[in-house]
Amino acid sequence: MLLPRTTGETVRSDLDWFFRRDGSMFPVSYVSVPLAMPEGRGAVVAFTDAGDRLRGERFAREHAAILAAQRRVATLVARGAPSAAVFAAIAREVAHVIGLPLVAVWRYEAPRTAAVLGAWSGRPHPFQPGTTWPLDSLMLARVLRPDGR
Repeated sequence: MLLPRTTGETVRSDLDWFFRRDGSMFPVSYVSVPLAMPEGRGAVVAFTDAGDRLRGERFAREHAAILAAQRRVATLVARGAPSAAVFAAIAREVAHVIGLPLVAVWRYEAPRTAAVLGAWSGRPHPFQPGTTWPLDSLMLARVLRPDGR
């Protein structure tokens, strides 16, 4: 930010970080302009909090990812893909957009059971379309535990 004092050139940054007294940081955009003074050259720095802009950019990226996912699923439906393929695609797209390692799409059936309509995971999993799982015990919770116990 003080470079204009020595070079006489304007400096801009779309993203930098300022520190508060408590040690926390916040994103800023700034421009630093040289200023001629009787004692030599100085600099004037104007900055703005960039947090809102960064949140807006993240929202736009997430929104674009969701729209792209919806288009991919809609294309499958329009082409007449089997429902198992559509539900598997829905699970895959949800997993990618939200960042989950496993997504299963279920349909609740008879009391205390659910049937898998589609699932996606980057790793092997037992949730195959058409399988039915009891919901009246801890069995499903045991299957979903990360440690497999």
